[in-house]
Amino acid sequence: MKEEWILVLIVLLMAIYIVLTTSIFVYKQPPAYNNAPAYLLLNNWRNGIIYISTGIQIQNYTINGERGFNTSIQTIFFNGTMLPIKIYADYNESTEEAFLTLNNTVVIRKPGDSFQFIFPPDQNRFLILPMDGSGTFMLSFYGNISYSRHSNYTEIKYENSSIFLSPGSTIEKKSGRLYIFNSTFLEFSYENSSFIPINSLILINSKAVSNWLLSSVNVSLPKDLSDEYHLSLLLLKDDQNPLTGEFAASPEPVYMYSWVRDSSFSAMALQASGHVNSAVKYWRFLAKNDNGTFYTRYNFWNGQPDLSYGIPEYDSLGLFEMGLYNLYEQQDNRSLISQFIPALNRTSIWQENHIYMGLIPEDLSVWEDNLAYNFWTQAFNSIGLKDTAKLYYSLGLDSFPSLNASEEINRSIQKYFFVDDFYIQSLSKAAEYANGSMKTVLIPNKIVDSSAILPIVYGLISPNSTAAVGTVEKINRTLNVKGGLSRFPNDDYHYSSDLYDSSAPSPPWIITTLFLADYYEKINASGSALSLMNFVLAHSNNGLLPEALDPNTLEPLPTTSPLTWSSAMYVLTALDYKY
Repeated sequence: MKEEWILVLIVLLMAIYIVLTTSIFVYKQPPAYNNAPAYLLLNNWRNGIIYISTGIQIQNYTINGERGFNTSIQTIFFNGTMLPIKIYADYNESTEEAFLTLNNTVVIRKPGDSFQFIFPPDQNRFLILPMDGSGTFMLSFYGNISYSRHSNYTEIKYENSSIFLSPGSTIEKKSGRLYIFNSTFLEFSYENSSFIPINSLILINSKAVSNWLLSSVNVSLPKDLSDEYHLSLLLLKDDQNPLTGEFAASPEPVYMYSWVRDSSFSAMALQASGHVNSAVKYWRFLAKNDNGTFYTRYNFWNGQPDLSYGIPEYDSLGLFEMGLYNLYEQQDNRSLISQFIPALNRTSIWQENHIYMGLIPEDLSVWEDNLAYNFWTQAFNSIGLKDTAKLYYSLGLDSFPSLNASEEINRSIQKYFFVDDFYIQSLSKAAEYANGSMKTVLIPNKIVDSSAILPIVYGLISPNSTAAVGTVEKINRTLNVKGGLSRFPNDDYHYSSDLYDSSAPSPPWIITTLFLADYYEKINASGSALSLMNFVLAHSNNGLLPEALDPNTLEPLPTTSPLTWSSAMYVLTALDYKY
């Protein structure tokens, strides 16, 4: 009998172990740090990009699929070419903190030394400056290197580039690497062998960045929130490929692609803030890739479609149309907008020809996890078609097909999606058999989803209507997590093998929290909007906005920090704020 109880106990303990070590239920400690990001981008706004690994170590990187490197520039990109060289700074020291400044420099703090990474606009050169005297560097490269000493600098020649160091530097070459000691600066110059004094480059950067920020539309916010607006603008500018016009979804490796949806919000934020040329560069990229629809995401470096990621996302059509109409409204420039009319014709004709039961085809929509007729996609297609009709009417073109399609989709939204006094997440298609015949019916999933807020903000229905107020109140009651909004109930995206960096399901997201802030602005509840913007800033990484926050600690989740869309949404919310 005793042996049987022992056997039962062993089996019970084994069962508990299996449950606790499977992905079904795993309690994970919150991240041990709050000083992400592990990666950042800088570019010269013209033809060059550097991809910086800050030295922040990534937790559970074998599960997350990304690994942090010691402080370094992992990619040097000029004129569409990646140079075969990496530059490490104090490669033996761990990083304590990394952030972006309002002078558009990346600061990386270490126990023994700190560094600034500076990429002055319109310059074919960047700087790495030790902030506490001299620094140690290591160059990993392929090919031949030579160097010579001059009175003001030491020059390393590498292919068609020069690397300038302070004259007292010590250089050692071994095993295909170059070790540099006691240098007070490292200046990398591409296709130009002349040395520019460090102070001159710092001044060039400061003036160019300051002038760019001064050209931004002003916002009516307290200083700390206004500073965040400017920092978010700089991050958008740095995360845009200056050659293709795309935006990286995040500098983090798992997100180093350009999603059409995320990038469209980035372009809308830049043009609304006064930086029209940056936005136009992106809209041209989309127009060039428009075949009626778009691929979900593109290679950030070369603009090619990511064919491995073929899931349909049709929200991009409406967002493209909205973005172009907003551009026309802001600029009132027929010559500028006329170049996009052929692309708008293709998207609107595709939409008009693919409406079934009053709806755009099923897709995976905003969260990419639910193949269905999603409210988000249907709503933004209705809004986009309406904006297309308004644009066509202004230009003297036939606006009726787009307007009719918009109204048809809107009628179906009101008929199918408004269930139990709120707009549900999605509908699924099912077959119903009766009296010997079959017909297709749409089944509501009745899930509360915070993404339903933003189409209301952008005019699907009046934000003061009973349907809008009821939907937002339902979302806030159901999805509020310590002051921020999660996406939908039991969201395990960051609490599974996909990313695995949250201590529990349903983390509050920055963009969804800002959806709510923007809604409050639309109904003149400015105090509530300001409170949410303060919440977002308080839970950032020194102003860098992540994708989501740990639901227990409210620390930024590191695998997707910073998220470019978060910055774009902050800019749009800041522009909408009124006292």
